[in-house]
Amino acid sequence: MKTIKTVLPVLFVLITAFAAQATILFQDSVNYPYTNGPLEGQGQWYCYTPKTPKLNTYVTNNVLLLVTQSTNDALATPLDGWVNNSGSTITFASFMINVSQLPTTASGGYFAQLMNSNDAADCCHVFIDTISNSVPGSYHLGIGNYATSFNGTQPPNNFSQDLAPGVWYNVVIAFDTDPNSIYTGATLWVNPSEQDYENFLTSPAIPDNFIYGTDTTSLTNDLGIAITQIGFSPYINAGISNVIAGTLFSDVVGTNAPIFGIQPQNATNYSGNPTSLYSVASGVDLAYQWYSANYGKLSDGTTFANGDSFTGSTSNILTVNNLAANDTYWCVAQDAYNNTATSSNAVETVITTPTAPFFSEAVENTTNNVFTSASLSDPAGGTGPLYYQWYFAPTNLPITFSALQGQNSSSISVYLADYSTEGSYYVTASNSLFGGSIAISPTNTITEIAPLLSTMTQIHNLENTYASQIAANPSGVVYINTNNLTVSGYVSEYEGYGSSANYTEFYMQDASGEGVEVYLGSSNILPTPGTTNTPPIGTPLTITGELEVFDGGLELAPYSLSAMVTNFNAPVLNIEPHLANAYFMQLITNGNGTNALNLGGSLVTFTNCWLYANKTGGLIGPTAGTHAAAGGIFDSNTYTQVYFTINGPYSNPANTNVFEIFQPGYNYNALGASPFAYQPIPTNSTVGSNYVYQLTGIYDNFEGTPELIPSRLADYCANAPTNLTSSATVSKGITTVRWQAKAGPTYSVYSATSLLGPWTQAAAGLTYYPSNGIYVETNTSPQKFYHIGTP
Repeated sequence: MKTIKTVLPVLFVLITAFAAQATILFQDSVNYPYTNGPLEGQGQWYCYTPKTPKLNTYVTNNVLLLVTQSTNDALATPLDGWVNNSGSTITFASFMINVSQLPTTASGGYFAQLMNSNDAADCCHVFIDTISNSVPGSYHLGIGNYATSFNGTQPPNNFSQDLAPGVWYNVVIAFDTDPNSIYTGATLWVNPSEQDYENFLTSPAIPDNFIYGTDTTSLTNDLGIAITQIGFSPYINAGISNVIAGTLFSDVVGTNAPIFGIQPQNATNYSGNPTSLYSVASGVDLAYQWYSANYGKLSDGTTFANGDSFTGSTSNILTVNNLAANDTYWCVAQDAYNNTATSSNAVETVITTPTAPFFSEAVENTTNNVFTSASLSDPAGGTGPLYYQWYFAPTNLPITFSALQGQNSSSISVYLADYSTEGSYYVTASNSLFGGSIAISPTNTITEIAPLLSTMTQIHNLENTYASQIAANPSGVVYINTNNLTVSGYVSEYEGYGSSANYTEFYMQDASGEGVEVYLGSSNILPTPGTTNTPPIGTPLTITGELEVFDGGLELAPYSLSAMVTNFNAPVLNIEPHLANAYFMQLITNGNGTNALNLGGSLVTFTNCWLYANKTGGLIGPTAGTHAAAGGIFDSNTYTQVYFTINGPYSNPANTNVFEIFQPGYNYNALGASPFAYQPIPTNSTVGSNYVYQLTGIYDNFEGTPELIPSRLADYCANAPTNLTSSATVSKGITTVRWQAKAGPTYSVYSATSLLGPWTQAAAGLTYYPSNGIYVETNTSPQKFYHIGTP
């Protein structure tokens, strides 16, 4: 009773808060008499990006079409949005969706979001993916609260039911902006009833009827967001219709009669074997029931006259555990309002003539890169139940096969972590009939492709040979080498992880100073790598992966985390940036020039820099601006764009000397909070309100635009380095120069044989990270003088 007394007041307050007057905030339905063609300019919709529409976000037969392979505008949103004056902190929205094609990758992506005016703050993303679906050819919808959705969680928080392409579903989402509410954030329903919503209010433990978005944020703009728009992006192949926003669940909920989208299929099998029949329907709170021509209404656990037994007779997947005779199966789906739909018939032909196990004569040979998985499949025919056992013989002679423990299905998946799994494979199938007849499959082979050992210089030279393809495809992927390269170096910068926390990016470089981005992502590593796999800056590592150029930047994309060999206990190494002032104009004017391609992914330093809020000389100041430096602080959990010149301020119209800084502010997760979150952009007010002595970061080319990507707040070296105290010692002809280095500046060492010079630069970019202030020289001479200074 104490528990009831504690909970009831909370529920009473919650239900009272929802008892606002019903208000339709927005309703397009995409059911106006639209003209087939571009959506812009029709009805209540516009496209936010680009601001000059391309006129190719299409509507056909009053359905908004989202097509991933088109050049559709980035977002279709209500033109005027809405204002929720109901007093409730919750906005409800719904839409009908008909998916025409499954995502090209299992992890899919988002396609809908709630946001405030003009996309200035996003939250409540709706995703599509095919991970963990039970029915072949089905998909899932998922939900996340904020733009940095799914910290440590991928796939998205998925609605549990498999959904079928080709039929309409009613999707209902709600977003509560009250941080004190027990339902703060996003909730997703698919084909809900009013009873589902009552269950949500009174019994949150009831499964399957809804799903929460579980991620959180500290970004105040998102916590207090005023939901005024819903947007759809062309990251899915689907139709959207009946778009509604309201203040109550009853404003937006809809119904649709049951209809099957995935039908059970005919099949032939041998007696004694199991088989599964799949169906997926769309409807409100569906209940499934399977029937057969032989037995009528089926029930689990019952063994019928011919020996058949069933599981899943009241779900959308029926399993016949022991095929005994020909039969015809069908499924009836009934919704919450007692409407029904009946699937097509599926004829299961059962061969009852006793048949010994047998295999086809097909031989399956596969060649894969190391650090990938290779699969072989050899299903047998014959009277069941069938029992399998795989055997393996390595390539070395003599060929001796041995049984693989635990490999007892008709297929096998082998992870190629090294070359011990390369060789020949076969599988046996046996049954209990005829004294246990045994069949042996054809011998299959797995061959592994050895990676090429490469230096950073070699992979940049290889990239140079693709310069014309890169220039022609600045915002796409250019594959340089898909057969795996092995490159060694050490971590130079951590860039953070993506908005869905399903990929991590960092940079590495070698002693030559040339670098490459390392991409650990769900598209090339499954399960998803998450955000905890970036080694500390300075860690030596060797990585094997595919070499590609993505959006203009050179990337090494391993197929597996085991393809990244690190030593977390190794001493942190010195990282020496290039002093890049001499290349400044070349980098700006020719992003695909030799210097630009060679320096891509490398740490560089510019000195005597002037910072601006935009590329036309706008000063950094208190005025707020999305992603812009105009606010004077770095955006948190997103990115900031800053611009700079060197050796002098911006001058109009000679603005070709403006260079962009892309400053990621993503949550660094296991490595700690972003060093840039909410921090003022450093400048030196003594020299100039927008002056910094030195800028250091990774140089990269993004979609044809050269960028500098700093990773530490100290990379914006705003204050002049203090006077140095230095010393030099000589031991066995080896000279060691030491000084007290500061975090932030990089240093150069100049040497001469006399005080009058000539002075030559012995080394540049020393002590960037960590700041240990050491230079060692093995060249002996009668006398040597050294000068240490910032570049």
